[in-house]
Amino acid sequence: MGTDYDDEPYPLKKTTEADLRALSQVLWEWHDCPAATGSASSCGETCPWSRFGKLVHFHAFYKRLAASYVPSMEYGYAPALRCHSDLFDIVKCLKEQPDESRTQLILQYFDARHRTNTPKPPPPEDQTRAFSLAAQVVTMVRCSDESVDISVLELSTQPIPWPGEMSISQFLLSAFPLASPLSLASPRRTKEILDARSLLSAEAIVKIGQLRLQPTDDIRSHLSLDAKAGTVRIYQHMSVLNEHLRATKSLSDQATIADTIRVGNMPRQLALEVLDSIHTILFPAWSKSHDMLQDLVAKGTFNQDMLQLAARDIRRHKGESEGEYRYLASKLRDLLEEVKNPTPRGRFQQWFERRVAQRYFMMATIGGLLVAIILGVLSLGVGIFQAWLAYMAWKFPATSDVATSSAPTSSAS
Repeated sequence: MGTDYDDEPYPLKKTTEADLRALSQVLWEWHDCPAATGSASSCGETCPWSRFGKLVHFHAFYKRLAASYVPSMEYGYAPALRCHSDLFDIVKCLKEQPDESRTQLILQYFDARHRTNTPKPPPPEDQTRAFSLAAQVVTMVRCSDESVDISVLELSTQPIPWPGEMSISQFLLSAFPLASPLSLASPRRTKEILDARSLLSAEAIVKIGQLRLQPTDDIRSHLSLDAKAGTVRIYQHMSVLNEHLRATKSLSDQATIADTIRVGNMPRQLALEVLDSIHTILFPAWSKSHDMLQDLVAKGTFNQDMLQLAARDIRRHKGESEGEYRYLASKLRDLLEEVKNPTPRGRFQQWFERRVAQRYFMMATIGGLLVAIILGVLSLGVGIFQAWLAYMAWKFPATSDVATSSAPTSSAS
């Protein structure tokens, strides 16, 4: 049986519709529906399978992710993921025990799976790879067991480390640290908030900030700014956010991240912030920014999922957390500052900025000195001119001429 695995380097390369249906069941606890067996169109609006077609872009993402899995090609060892069902079993394991460390979960899962099987358990690195893949399916965050340079992590463009002693709940807490709150709620209508919302629109980001919008499948990269490259990443799976918010709608405000993972994917507040930042800040309806989004979708830069409106049944009450940002506060502040003071990116701009930064105070001093010299020269010129006038007045006194011309007039009289 072990030799059979050696002939299949990509065990998850093919994904059937049955696999995708099982994925929805394990992620959001969708129940079986007889009417959805053939076509989801025969289901009622309240049936979750009626929304199955809206997940087409998430399904495409899952297919790419699953197909990328390559097991350790060692003779006699079973792959960590032999089929999609193995991956879904690990997803269940993570969701059912969100407070258990990854190391402990790996030991439990593979020990139980291979206790009576003939092939040897997968190599440790393959086991870790399988759990990292499952964690990405659950959280939509790329993770790694290896350490990554902190400067790269700040850009949110590389996998974030998931140490073995850390649970998936702790992993999410480390991936999404809370910042001081930022309120962009429109009902307040203060000038500061209106100005901020205007500058954070996609139109202002592109035209004023000179930034390019790029799609991402990693929710941690949402609103990540790379000032040097001139890019801003936008999360593009609206259907996943809607499904997660539906799944966690019944949870109380005191629910922990572990409670959220058991029924959904991510912190509820995070999903609300990402959804609102896209629909009300970046691409508000009936705006030039929304027209820009439609153009980006038409060109294939973003997928059609970006045009999905937020579902009406996802909020616990009207205005839940709308305009209030905690997870995305730091990124929004950084983006706002970049639009107000764009980073020089052209060669001339960079050269000038570098020279100004290095010699700013010296230039200010030289400038002051030049002004003083100019004023001194002008003062000297005025003094010379006054001296010349005095000399001319002394050399050609006007009083003697008047006296001479008036003398004959006096004699005649």
